Amino acid sequence: MVEDQDSGFELIEEALQGEFELTQEIDPARAWLRLPDEEFDLMIISLDLKHADGLRLCSQVRSIDRTRHLPLLVLAKPGDDTRLLTRPRYGGQRLYRAPNRRQ
Repeated sequence: MVEDQDSGFELIEEALQGEFELTQEIDPARAWLRLPDEEFDLMIISLDLKHADGLRLCSQVRSIDRTRHLPLLVLAKPGDDTRLLTRPRYGGQRLYRAPNRRQ
């Protein structure tokens, strides 16, 4: 899961209820570097990253033959509607909105 806020990670971790192994990477660049060498069943990417573009990471994942078919779950926040309209360009199929985060 590429998420730079612990609250988002904890929310997903709680929803999965320990049924899956979940790994958090707060730096999208580090997540990108892990992709060629590690096996993942699903990649969860938050669009609400402070210092990176989550849609760009989706595009990068789709650009590698090895990860082109890796399922992506993209978490969006309220107000991301305009950005989500570009999702076909980034390989998205379904999008789920993240709940509002407490500041």
